[in-house]
Amino acid sequence: MEGVTVSGEIAPAVAALEDLTPRRAPDEAARPAALAARVREGVARVSGALADGSLHHHPPREIPAGCRSHAIDVVRAWAAGAGPGAQRRLCGVCSPRSSSLR
Repeated sequence: MEGVTVSGEIAPAVAALEDLTPRRAPDEAARPAALAARVREGVARVSGALADGSLHHHPPREIPAGCRSHAIDVVRAWAAGAGPGAQRRLCGVCSPRSSSLR
């Protein structure tokens, strides 16, 4: 194909070497420490929310036999910013669900 030229506009782009080099994963020793710090922070936040009443909660002795509290749904709602009223509507003790999973 004599006489054919390639325009600079359609020529393949040249990538920088750092764009092609895979990034290293975080140091293996640092990952467990970072995870442990995140877990401690989460536990502290939940404990604080239980103490100040912003997280709806029933102690195990208050949950009727055969009833589920749906605590995970309540905690997820709290984490998303829902107030105590919205949390109670998700609570299996305060708002029992008609389900075989009770």
